[in-house]
Amino acid sequence: LDNKDAVTALIKIVDELDWAVCNVLLKANTLGRIRRMLRPVSIASANILTRSLLVLNLYFDDLIFGQYLLPEVIIRNMKQLSRVPDDIFSRPATQAFLNR
Repeated sequence: LDNKDAVTALIKIVDELDWAVCNVLLKANTLGRIRRMLRPVSIASANILTRSLLVLNLYFDDLIFGQYLLPEVIIRNMKQLSRVPDDIFSRPATQAFLNR
């Protein structure tokens, strides 16, 4: 590659990291939003660096993106999108399922 091609390739990688990784890390605060934001990554020709950074950050310290408890995200999503009543989440069987 010549210098111009190398710079063009780096710009493309940085742009991809910005829309795919940075936006998801900064703005994905609900399960629905995470799914919507990751959909273009799965259908795009995102490079392996971008995909690896997303997967690496998706679930660490037992939290989604290091910030959100998975059971809480699932509960919030089920309440908002599926209108599941609150009393279901207080049942011992539901708690055991969500915390496994």
